[in-house]
Amino acid sequence: MNLDNLADRPDFIATVATWIYQEWPEEFAAVGFDAWLAEFRFSLMRDGVPTTFVATEGPCVMGTASLIATDLPTRPGLWPWLASVYVLPRFRSRGIATALVNRVIEQARWLGIRQVYLQTAGQVDFYRRGGWVERERIEFCGRQVTVMCHELNPIRRSA
Repeated sequence: MNLDNLADRPDFIATVATWIYQEWPEEFAAVGFDAWLAEFRFSLMRDGVPTTFVATEGPCVMGTASLIATDLPTRPGLWPWLASVYVLPRFRSRGIATALVNRVIEQARWLGIRQVYLQTAGQVDFYRRGGWVERERIEFCGRQVTVMCHELNPIRRSA
């Protein structure tokens, strides 16, 4: 399995954007897919925020995870966020989501970020096993979500 930056794998951009759009429709209710795809495509970065990673094996993309500026409009002071962690059902329970989350954390450390946040409606135990700590529970887009935080020890980038 490879963990690639999506900016380096443009052949998977439409697929990943579709997964995210379909998996969390309540968050995109006011945005059409074409607008979402254009925003997603043009916001991808290699060395900053936002950035997205994909798990690939040969010509197949199996999953994705992103580091984004914000994921909860009601918490504008929290930055940045792990978001859009998704693995195709046929590839689940193989450690792919864990590898993607760890890749995002590694990137955040490399960027000098001290903590990362996430919100989840149903995967609290998964994230807790990875060192994430529950911060609060709130209602968002008509569902209860848990906001979690992961403290990082940033590494210094070399020029």
